[in-house]
Amino acid sequence: MANTMDLSTFLKELRESGTDGTSRYNLRNENEQTKERVGSIPKLKKEKKKKSKLLIPVELAIPFNPTTGKADDTYNPDKKFRPQLAPTTVGLMLKGYADSNEDVKQTFMDKAGVDNWDTSDHEHLTADDKAIFKKYRVPSIYTFPVVHVDIPAMTGDYGRDYLVKIDRDPITGNVVGDKKLITQAYEFFRDIAYEEYRDFNDKCMKGVLTLTDKQKKEETSKIFGRMPVSDDRPANYVLALEIPLNNKEEIESTDLRLYESMELDSLKKMLVQFRLTNKMRESIDKYLRGDWERFDNYFDFFEIDMSCPTDGETPMEIGQGTSYEKPSVSLATYPCKDTFTALWSQYIEEMQDLERIMIASTRIPKYDEHVDAQLCASLYTVVTVDNQYITKDVIKRHKEFITIALGDTGSELLLDLEMDSESREQGQLSSGDSAKEVKELSVDDIMNEDSDEIDLDSLDEIQ
Repeated sequence: MANTMDLSTFLKELRESGTDGTSRYNLRNENEQTKERVGSIPKLKKEKKKKSKLLIPVELAIPFNPTTGKADDTYNPDKKFRPQLAPTTVGLMLKGYADSNEDVKQTFMDKAGVDNWDTSDHEHLTADDKAIFKKYRVPSIYTFPVVHVDIPAMTGDYGRDYLVKIDRDPITGNVVGDKKLITQAYEFFRDIAYEEYRDFNDKCMKGVLTLTDKQKKEETSKIFGRMPVSDDRPANYVLALEIPLNNKEEIESTDLRLYESMELDSLKKMLVQFRLTNKMRESIDKYLRGDWERFDNYFDFFEIDMSCPTDGETPMEIGQGTSYEKPSVSLATYPCKDTFTALWSQYIEEMQDLERIMIASTRIPKYDEHVDAQLCASLYTVVTVDNQYITKDVIKRHKEFITIALGDTGSELLLDLEMDSESREQGQLSSGDSAKEVKELSVDDIMNEDSDEIDLDSLDEIQ
C-alpha cells in the first residue's frame, strides 16, 4: 500500500518551503530541457559484453492546476504541476482530492475520455486510476542547455558540451541582447557551411552532379556535420536504477536474495545517470505509445534491458553498439518485484535536492570567459584563409567576430574584403536567409546524429 498524501496539505508545505511543485531548476521541463558541494550520482558505465536492467523513473506532469482543473499562471502546459514524488504517490493524492471536488474529478474524466471514475478507495491505485493518469506519465528527464564544440586542439577528438544560457525571444527564437562569442562562432561556421551547401545544391540543379535524394541528404549531412561549433541546444539526462544481469539476461540468484531484504542505502548504490541517446529515447517512446504495454508492469518505472556489444574497443564503438530493448525477463516475475517500487518511493520523497544532485553529477563544464579564451586560441586550427567558402559575404557579415576571434587569420580575411580580392568569391548569403534555410534543414539534428550514441561520459574520463 502506497503512502497517501493530502493534496491541500502537500501544496501548503510546498509554499512554506519556497517551492511550487514545478521543476525547481527548470531541468524537468519538456520545453527546455557554480559547482556546489552536493552529492553526486555515478555515470552509467558501458563496457564490452555488459548486460543490465535499467529502471527508468517516471513522473506525473499535470498541465493545469490540480485544485481547480484549469490552467493558470502557476500551473499550465509550460509550467506543469510535477512534484518530485513517485507517480503512485501523486496519483493517490490527486485521486483523494478529486473525490471531494467534483469539478476537478470531471476535468480528469473529460481529458481521459471516460464517463465514470470510482475515487472512493484512497489507499490503492487501481487500473482505472492508472488509465486516468496515463497521459500525464512521462520519463523524468533532466534538460541542460549546452553548446557542443568539436575543435581537437581545444576539446580532444570527440568534442565537448558546455553549459550555456542564451536568452531568446520566446516567439521568434532570436537572441535577446548582445550575442555571446560562442553564438557568433556558430553563426560564422553556419554561414560557411551554408555557402558550401548552396554551391553543392547549384551543382546538383545544373546537372554537374547526378545524385539520388539519399545521396544528396548524406552529402548535406556531411557539410553541416563538419561545423566545429553548434548552436545552443538541449542535452537530456536520465536517472536509472541499474540491476546487473548475467549472460542469459537474468538476475543472478545470489543477487535476488539480497534484493528481497534490501534497504534504502543499498538502493542508492544502484543509482546511475546517463545522457539520453536516440536509441534510449526510441525505447522509452515505445512505452509511451503503448507498443510495449504488456511489459509496462510498474506505474513508477519503465523497464529496459541494456546490452553492450561483444566487440568494440573505443567508447564510440561500444556506445554505438549498445542496444536498449524490452525486458527479456520482467522484474515482475521475481520475488523482489515490489522492493524497488517501495524503496524508490521512499527515496524520492526524502531526496528533495535531486535536481541539484543531477547538476553536480553530470559535470558539464560551464561556458565562461576562460572557455572564450580557449576558443579564440584554437580557432586558427579550423579556419584557413584559403577556404573557398569563406566568401566576401561571409567576411562582411561577420567582421566583428573575425576581428575579435581570428587574430592574424582574421586580418588576412578582412584585407581580402577591403581590397575586393578577385581570388575570393562574392558568395550567396545576400540572396538567401541562411538562418532560416539551415533551420529548415534541421542542422541541429544533423550535428547530433553521429555524436548522440557516443559514450561522451566515458570520453570525458580519457581525454
